[in-house]
Amino acid sequence: MTRCLAMILVAVALGWPTPATAEPQLVDRIVAVVDHQIILHSEIMAQMGFALMEQGQNPQTLTRERREGLYQTILENMIQNELLLARAKEDSIEVDAELVEEEMRARIREHKAQYGEAEFQAQLQSEGLTEREVREQFRQRMREAYLRQQMSQRMSQDVQVSYGDIQAFRDKYQDTLPPLMGISHILIEPKPSADFKGDARGRAEALLARIREGEDFAELARQYSDHPESAAAGGDVGFLTRGSFLPELEDMVFSLKPGEVSDLLETDAGYFTIRVDEVDGERVRARIILISLQANEADAALAYQEAMKLYNQIQDGADFTELAKGHSAHKESAVQGGRLPGLWTPDNLPPGFAEVIRAMRLGDVSQPVQSEFGWHLVKVNDDRDTLEEVVQRLRLQDNFRELLAETRKKLYVDIRPVEP
Repeated sequence: MTRCLAMILVAVALGWPTPATAEPQLVDRIVAVVDHQIILHSEIMAQMGFALMEQGQNPQTLTRERREGLYQTILENMIQNELLLARAKEDSIEVDAELVEEEMRARIREHKAQYGEAEFQAQLQSEGLTEREVREQFRQRMREAYLRQQMSQRMSQDVQVSYGDIQAFRDKYQDTLPPLMGISHILIEPKPSADFKGDARGRAEALLARIREGEDFAELARQYSDHPESAAAGGDVGFLTRGSFLPELEDMVFSLKPGEVSDLLETDAGYFTIRVDEVDGERVRARIILISLQANEADAALAYQEAMKLYNQIQDGADFTELAKGHSAHKESAVQGGRLPGLWTPDNLPPGFAEVIRAMRLGDVSQPVQSEFGWHLVKVNDDRDTLEEVVQRLRLQDNFRELLAETRKKLYVDIRPVEP
């Protein structure tokens, strides 16, 4: 599709006159030109709507400063993307179009499964977007991500990190937080007492008996369920797919037929009773009643004492990784010695840990930090493998910026001031 045709379609969509029906009028604004590619104001506005949709923000509540900042960020990202495409073409790097399409379709399916078809369409409408526009946004993101990945793989072959480089990095950031870091944690969960657990099970069994005797599931959920997101809706959690339920619940849920009620299901969160209302292919619509196993203050105090005991052991020289493997209640990270996936920047830290981490340095381990899940010992990793990955990633970022800056010098780039 040519840019001219795209501009005519924008005009039709917005109800503006087109050359066939009126005198030629400006139907869109060019805000930047990169080589022979133009960036339109409407394209930036569409991306702004998409970004706000993903963040769950209402565009009507944006301050002028936030709106202008988001506009400039998206504009610069689009310019960088055009430079990336130009450089990839120069280096004969191509992306498998079918791979991009498969990834885009998967992301759309995930969003529809998460929200449900009707709510998904309502969300698009509230942001002034069409599904076609959202698909194109995902498609562009996937294409850019794959190009960056391929270019990074090529460039990483030229980035070597020595032991001296790692030592120099340690020395440089011994008194300040580095711009990129690996983070680990140990979670100590408060455990409810046996008496409390027995009482919760008794209440859950009594509710299940009332359901079996014919009482209304939805009304019992409203009155007694501890599940905060669904209780007010009579336990209705909407349509969900596999992977959306706790692993302990999933097989039971997908074995039920519409109208059937599960046996009592015990999890770390509490006791669940589930009714399936509707089956739609690979999705089920279910209602749940949860009688939670919420630990009391005494249980939380015992968990804190256990966390402090581990903290003191670490201060005395015990290995954080081994303690995480043996004691952390966060199973996904415990098997990795407490390591959280990915690398983190000071502006993008795990929720709940951000303020604590900003006061730490490489190798530091925090005293117990409380969250809704329990008590955490948090570490800014300083092991050789992590620091080698950090140094390499930072060098790749620098090299990538230099590469795009070099490309920018070769191409015609014209940015035109336009109000967002």
